[in-house]
Amino acid sequence: LQFAADSLRGDCEVVLVAVRQQSFAAMYAAEKLLSDRDTMRKVVRQDGRALQFACGGLRGDPEVVLEAVRQHGCALMFAARTLRSSREVVLEAVRQNGEALRFAAKVLQNDPEVVLEAVRQDGSALKYAAKELQSEEALEPARAQANAIAVKGARAPAYVIASIRANQSRRIEVEVFTLWGDQVSGLSLPASATLGDLARSLADRHQKAGVVHLVLQGQHSSVSPFDAARSLDAFVA
Repeated sequence: LQFAADSLRGDCEVVLVAVRQQSFAAMYAAEKLLSDRDTMRKVVRQDGRALQFACGGLRGDPEVVLEAVRQHGCALMFAARTLRSSREVVLEAVRQNGEALRFAAKVLQNDPEVVLEAVRQDGSALKYAAKELQSEEALEPARAQANAIAVKGARAPAYVIASIRANQSRRIEVEVFTLWGDQVSGLSLPASATLGDLARSLADRHQKAGVVHLVLQGQHSSVSPFDAARSLDAFVA
């Protein structure tokens, strides 16, 4: 693209093909394209790192930046400071690449749920968390990556826990429904099982889900991933 005619550097389709091959090609695109919101959304979908060449304040445009970090989490480094302080933007970034935590605002490096999402994606991201969080047991890479309870707002299947009871074999029987009212059959867990074990069992049944939301019937909010160690026995009716 560097040596292309001006007419081609101003052609959206040509630029998209070039950026698909190499993000740095965007630096040679016509300024009118780099300043156009719809065009830049298409460009960063090809390679999020092309965000660095956006003009006209688009590095501070939430929709453009969200598209960029969903494609390449570390594109967060090129976002405006205000968006590096946006919890929504940073969560999307670290879900794609845990290393993006490095570029988040300090306040979000001190947010346990943001750090959990980053460490789930890449255990080494823990080093970018606030020091006081680096010693949290729940954020140790092995624990975080085994935790199947979704953070609030995450795109994940949701299940309603209708009842929890102990049977005569000293196992925990859990009655669970999807949000559409379909019952999940065959949920019988050991007496020592936790909310985390229940979440893992449900996530394993869902082919595309690494995490799930758990909602206790009658509650308005989902179970926190930091409650994963709570015993199901405590909820037995």
